[in-house]
Amino acid sequence: MVQNNKGLGRLADPIKCSGERGMRLYVCALLDEQGLPLTILRRDQYMVDGKQLEVVDLTSNDGKVQSVYFDTKHAGYHEQRLIDGFKTHKDFIKYKEFTDVRYFNKQLECIKVPDDFTGYFNLWKNCGVLLSFGPGFYATYDREGMPLPVFKISELMAAASLVVHQLAGLIPEMPLPFAQRKYLMEFLVTFYYEVSDFNIYPSSAHDYTQRVEATGKYEGDTLVLWVDVPVEI
Repeated sequence: MVQNNKGLGRLADPIKCSGERGMRLYVCALLDEQGLPLTILRRDQYMVDGKQLEVVDLTSNDGKVQSVYFDTKHAGYHEQRLIDGFKTHKDFIKYKEFTDVRYFNKQLECIKVPDDFTGYFNLWKNCGVLLSFGPGFYATYDREGMPLPVFKISELMAAASLVVHQLAGLIPEMPLPFAQRKYLMEFLVTFYYEVSDFNIYPSSAHDYTQRVEATGKYEGDTLVLWVDVPVEI
C-alpha cells in the first residue's frame, strides 16, 4: 500500500474492493501506529445513494476506534492506498544483511551443498523476512487472508534463525531440530509448503535424521529438508 489518504474509508469515499474476501485482505494487512494488530468488528450494512456499503470498526491497541466503509462491488480491484492513521508491516521492516543473497552464498562456501538447492533458498529468503518483520508477518494470516495454525512462536523463530545463519536442514550432517513433529509441520505450513514425503534415516546410534520433501503451494518448488525430530511411536 502507498501513502495515507485522509478521506479514504469515509462515507464519501468508501474503499473499493472485490467482494468480502477483498475486504478481509485489506483490513487484515493493517496495523496500528505501534505496529500491533487491530481488533476487527464487522457491523451492519449501510445504504447511501442506492449503494450498499459494508462497515467495519477497527480498534487500535490504545482503544481508538475508527469506522471504515467498503464498497465490495468492484470485482478484481484491490485498493493500494492506505487509510490515514494506519500502517502495514512494510513500515516496520528493518534491513538485515541476512536478507541479502551474498550472505547466503558466503555460507555455502563453508559446506558441500547438493546440486539443486532452489527450494531451500526460497525457504531461506522467507525465514529472513520473518526475522526482519517479526512473527506477526507470517503467524496471523496467509496469502488468502485466513488464519494459520497456532504454533509455538519460540520454536518457529529458533528454526528460522538456524536456517538463516547456519543453513540448518540443507544437508544431512546439519539437520534442523524440532521438539515435536507438529512444530515441523506448522513451520512448513507457515512458509506455504505442503509435505509430500517423510522418511527416517538413521544418522547415528543415538538419533535419527529425517528427510522431508515439501512442495511450495505458490511457487511450486520442491524443498528437501533434513530435520532432527523425536521419533513418534
